[in-house]
Amino acid sequence: ARQGVELEGIIVDTLRGGQFKVLVQQGQIEIEAICTISGKMKTRAPNLRVLLGDKVRVLLDEQTMKIGRIEWVLRPR
Repeated sequence: ARQGVELEGIIVDTLRGGQFKVLVQQGQIEIEAICTISGKMKTRAPNLRVLLGDKVRVLLDEQTMKIGRIEWVLRPR
């Protein structure tokens, strides 16, 4: 059920409806993708706040590489 490319990126903007603009760098290529929070994150950590500048692991659509899902927030503890 998980189809896509898993990459790391940084939250650069918040949009309406729980969507975020994520900047993903793959070598020399920079991709700006629109991502939502995965359902798994909503149920496991309902009070999780995703903030500007947070490093995240995203699962991007293989074909467009423009839409995706935030799988994990990578924050230092």
